[in-house]
This record gives sequence, C-alpha cells and structure tokens, in this order.
Amino acid sequence: EQDTVARNYVIWALAVLAEERAADQIIEAFAAGGLQDMAGFAENGPRVLVDAVGIARLSSEELMQHDSEAVRVLTAHALAEMASSEVVRPLGDLLRAELVRENADRSTEVIRATTAGLGRTGDPRAAEPLFALLEREPGFQNLVSDALRKSVAGPGLVTLLGQARSEANRTDLIRLIANTHDPRVADALAGELDDPDAAIRAIAA
Repeated sequence: EQDTVARNYVIWALAVLAEERAADQIIEAFAAGGLQDMAGFAENGPRVLVDAVGIARLSSEELMQHDSEAVRVLTAHALAEMASSEVVRPLGDLLRAELVRENADRSTEVIRATTAGLGRTGDPRAAEPLFALLEREPGFQNLVSDALRKSVAGPGLVTLLGQARSEANRTDLIRLIANTHDPRVADALAGELDDPDAAIRAIAA
C-alpha cells in the first residue's frame, strides 16, 4: 500500500510537470482514484489532466464510459476547462453518454459540467447536444438556457425554436432570441406576435 501511495505521488508530480510520456500511468492512477487526494488536485486537477494527458485521451471511451462517477465527473470538468471549440464534440459525446444511462447511474454533476463547458466554448455546434438535453430533461432548463445564451447566436436559436416541442422550451427560446437584440431575428419574433400564449406575444413584442 505504501508503494502505491508513493507511486501516486510520483505520477501526480509528472502530471503537474505535464509529462506526456507518463500519460498512460496518469490515466491509470486517475481512473483508480489514486490522484484525487493529492495536494492541489481539487483546485488544479482538471487543468493538470488536460495539459498532461491531452484532449484526445480524455475523450476516450475508457474515461467517458467509466463505471466510476467520480472519474466521469473529473473528465467532464477537465474537458470543460478548455473552453474551446476543440472540446465541443467530446463534451457533447460525454453528455449524450450520460443521458442514456439508467437514472440510478446517471450523474447530475457530469450533466452540469458538460453543459456549462459547452456554453463556455462559444461554439454554435454546442447547440445540438444542449437542445437535446433541454428537450429530454426539463429540470436543467436554466442551466441549458445559460449555456445556449453563451454559445448560440440569434439565427441559431431561431432554428432551435422550430424544433421545440414544449411550450416551456418555446417560451424560453423566444426570450433568449429577444435578448440577443440581433436584427436577423426580427422576422422570427414578428411571427410570434399572434401566438395564442399571451406571455410569448409579450416577449416577442
């Protein structure tokens, strides 16, 4: 046991030094839970993992489909830390993989981390996985709305509006569209002025 602890300290030091040649050992120790208690891991773990392991390895099925919720959570936070277009696909894949899990195995924190990360990318491709979450899990509406606001421009939100099935989602999207103050959405808003719902008419107006 002492040898394992000492080995984990060495691996963590290599991770902090962004030693790519130790990527396999870092992933192994991370997946086994051997790095999570290291000093500084709580504050810097996600960034350290990205620098040492890289996006490609963090996007591997090994980590995205890991049985341990803690591993999936940290993977989500590490990818979200990048806040760049490079992580849109892996974050979307991780979000979709989490949503198809049975309710008892599904991690709310993975969903929150991936959603927030997608929003921070500022990439319009984030719209598809975010909208899928909005339609499937209404309880995340505020979180998804914030992520959409950060990543999707007015015309993209108009496209999503045409796909919305529930009145709650339509109302939320129309509010987001209106708040963009984008001249390109004027026709879409005008089209909602005769909606049967008074709240939607008021937002559009």
